[in-house]
Amino acid sequence: MIFNKYIWDLYRNSKEGIDDIAMFKKMGIQLLSDQFGFDYHFDYLDENNEVQDANAYHGMMDELKDTSLEDFDQARKLFFEKVIHYIEEDKFNMFMEFLGAYSTALFHSFPNYFIPFYFTSDSYPEFLKLCDNFNIMLPQLPPRHDWVRRTWYYFEICETLHKFRNNLGIDALEFSAFLYFFGLKSLEKTKEEDLPKPSKIYFLGAGAIGGKEDENPDFIFLDKAENHSSNTWGAGNLNIKKGDLVLMYCVSPRKYLHSIWRAIEDSFIDPFRFHYYCIKVGFPQKIEPVGFHELKENVIFKNSPTVRSNMQGMNGRPLSVNEYLELISMLGEKGQNTTGLPKLPVYERDVDNVENERDVEQKLIEPLLKDIGIKDTEWMRQMPLKMGRQTSYYPDYAIFHNIKKGQEKAKVVLEAKYSINSDKQFQEAFDQARSYALRLQAQKIVLADRDFVWIFIKSKEGFISKHNLKFHWNELANSDHHHKLKTTLLDK
Repeated sequence: MIFNKYIWDLYRNSKEGIDDIAMFKKMGIQLLSDQFGFDYHFDYLDENNEVQDANAYHGMMDELKDTSLEDFDQARKLFFEKVIHYIEEDKFNMFMEFLGAYSTALFHSFPNYFIPFYFTSDSYPEFLKLCDNFNIMLPQLPPRHDWVRRTWYYFEICETLHKFRNNLGIDALEFSAFLYFFGLKSLEKTKEEDLPKPSKIYFLGAGAIGGKEDENPDFIFLDKAENHSSNTWGAGNLNIKKGDLVLMYCVSPRKYLHSIWRAIEDSFIDPFRFHYYCIKVGFPQKIEPVGFHELKENVIFKNSPTVRSNMQGMNGRPLSVNEYLELISMLGEKGQNTTGLPKLPVYERDVDNVENERDVEQKLIEPLLKDIGIKDTEWMRQMPLKMGRQTSYYPDYAIFHNIKKGQEKAKVVLEAKYSINSDKQFQEAFDQARSYALRLQAQKIVLADRDFVWIFIKSKEGFISKHNLKFHWNELANSDHHHKLKTTLLDK
């Protein structure tokens, strides 16, 4: 989305905008805590081993009260002295745990250099979408096990967002309203019917926090979940894609499968969360409990690597198509009506009635793009592209593209042919696609004809004609093959 200052001024001068901005100008920690759902009190043991209450917000405000800042170099030095200096490497630190409270104190003390950060847990995917929506390039993600770098990431985000704010001429105190109200309202809400078809199903674990069953927050959430419920969970890896199925398993003392969910977004990295790899899930369907002992004794599941490892490290581990079909069968035997449960679809393709190159595009390629979750607005057919002073060429498909003159880019270039049935034709098609890919700074090339799909990924040596993946269209009817193609194309 290209930012429109006129629309922003309409918002900031409206009653809604004035009220939203006032929330941050009033600077009330309790008001902000209630609105954005973060804690700012914590307990600790004093020298007499007695429990005491501490206030993270007021503690940080006291630390900052006699300090002044004139530029980001000084802000960086202050952040090191007040935060980084106290971090113990490889431990989930207090700053991250109370990020909402500490970042609010930094913002209230120095609004021109820090932002209040409330995009935690369930809302972090919205932050990523917001940045993508307004073309905000976030800093490089820190390593998983480097807690110092992960804490520094908050400061780096502050630098990035304030640069964006200054370029737009937005007041520092008003910018928080831009982020948490104006910006979020610009995002499309995900509906279940808008999700791509699933191509894989994964295990996720719930309840590892421990404690009594009736007090476990994971179990409480799952038991009360309704169709509109959503939450963010540790994903184990980045393999889960938007639309995929998630099978929730409750650990001890329950030890059973609880419900089936949909992935609302691709799995992502949240550097501020203990679980580095995360996935946002929603639209649950509860199932009859299937106990671990039933899985272990089942003729199909007993050979599953996840079951054989006693469900250890289950997060993000896939089930095979046969395993999921067996689960549906087990639920049917328990008396559950399984007709409404999500299925792993068969991706039908009209491969027998393709008579020309346009048929390849309309009957094979464009349905494939839709099935893997690429929106119509995210690809362009016959994108105009100047190659030299006078000549214009048109790549068949530019995917995840930018058509602004002089800044043309695409992450994926796809070339369609009716039939590639010789080495010469293959090389010519590849060379043509590669020329477009180099011009558009693409990272991936796809060739497709009436029989096959080839995928090439750019390496240090550039693009080479030895394909990375090759599928017959009939193979892509199988969700496992379909998922492999999907993750290869969509992974960054």
